[in-house]
Order: sequence, then C-alpha cells, then structure tokens
Amino acid sequence: GGAQAPGAGGAGGAAGRPERSWEEGDALFDSGRYGEAVEAYNCALGGPGGAAAASPAASAEARSRPGSPPHRAFITLLNRSSAYIQLGCYESALSDAQAAAHLSPQSAKVLYLEGLARLGLAQGAAARDTLRRALSFAGPDVPTRLRIHQALQRAEAGGS
Repeated sequence: GGAQAPGAGGAGGAAGRPERSWEEGDALFDSGRYGEAVEAYNCALGGPGGAAAASPAASAEARSRPGSPPHRAFITLLNRSSAYIQLGCYESALSDAQAAAHLSPQSAKVLYLEGLARLGLAQGAAARDTLRRALSFAGPDVPTRLRIHQALQRAEAGGS
C-alpha cells in the first residue's frame, strides 16, 4: 500500500474558506509542498478527506461550468489526487480519482490519475486497462497523450 495520507487534521492556513483554499492548494502544489496542498484541498472540499461538493448527482451542465461548485470540486479532486500521487499515497489518490470519475467519467486526466494510482498500488492489469481508456479519451493534445503513453509503458513493463 501507499504511505499514510497527510492532512487528517484540517487545513492549516486555509482558514476554512473554500474559495481561498483551492487557490492556496494550487500554489502549494506548484511549489512542491504537496502535504500542505492536500490540507488546503481538504478544506476546499468541506473538511479532512472531504468531498462534500463532489456529489455524483450534480448535473452535467453544472459540472462543466467553470467556477461552479461541482466543476471546482472536480478540479480540486484531480489536484488532490495529483498531490497524493506525489506523496506516494496511492490509495488516497485512487479514491479521489474515482470520486472525480463520478463527475466526469470520460475525462482523460481522471483516468490517467486513476491509472497512476493503480500503478503505484501494483494493480498492473487494472492500471493498464485504465491507462488505455485514458489514451482513448485524450484527444489530440500531444503532451497529454505522451504522459499517458509513458505511464502505460511502465504499466506494461510491470514497473511503478
């Protein structure tokens, strides 16, 4: 399994303000402070390990509207999953990727993150299947396709 996920105690400097918390999380992530980013994303999602705003019942229209709560929850789940992967917390990363998949099941990034988490958890066959699905939804963006392809090659080689 992966390392213990950080952030079980809340979101330090985010001060309980979700709209500031996701911005703070992004800044912390960009500076390589992944554990602190997770804490800020927790606050943005409604508390420690929270995904309160990520209801599968949210409408497709609301999900796709930038700045709407479901869209923000989707992006925050993706970013927290990425932070967990950087920390080696693959179970938590997988959980967030799966929650994001409820909001956008055909997102190449969701499937990519799920595949990376499964790769980290040594779930080779599931990682390969997920990464192949990610590649099928990736579209023409060359850097995205390349990242997914590289992860798929690692999965096919049995690596992590």
